[in-house]
Amino acid sequence: MLAQASGFIARVAAFLAYVLFSASAVVAGVCEENGAVEIAGLEVVKAAFLGGKYGIFTQSLGPFFEDQLEELDHSMGELNRVFPNGFDSCTIILQRFEEPGFVQEVTVYGGERLDGYITLYLAAAEVEGQWAILKFNLDTDTSIILDQLR
Repeated sequence: MLAQASGFIARVAAFLAYVLFSASAVVAGVCEENGAVEIAGLEVVKAAFLGGKYGIFTQSLGPFFEDQLEELDHSMGELNRVFPNGFDSCTIILQRFEEPGFVQEVTVYGGERLDGYITLYLAAAEVEGQWAILKFNLDTDTSIILDQLR
């Protein structure tokens, strides 16, 4: 019973974080876009990562990651230790749309304490009128991320 209650609370917290960040104008266009189209659900995730809000980052990934929140939060521990305040900048280096409603986006994050970049890969689909993240990956080797592109 306790496990069910804590799971429910985690889902409610994730939903509230998503709603609050989605409604915030602060997240709009957070990264240098290079002509990319803003997608609200992805902007929330990128803004949280840029600001070092790793708990909000994992919660904002959405419904396809609900079962993995605890594991994801744990895996963000090293980033939180090394980059507690997030990153100085982010730039979208690739955005690829496929009809009828699929997008892949690659964003690089930079900062003073980082030699090179951390690259974030997001794949999302439009489901019932909302963009939902289906897959993500982070790596310091951009070529590994680019190899994931379909």
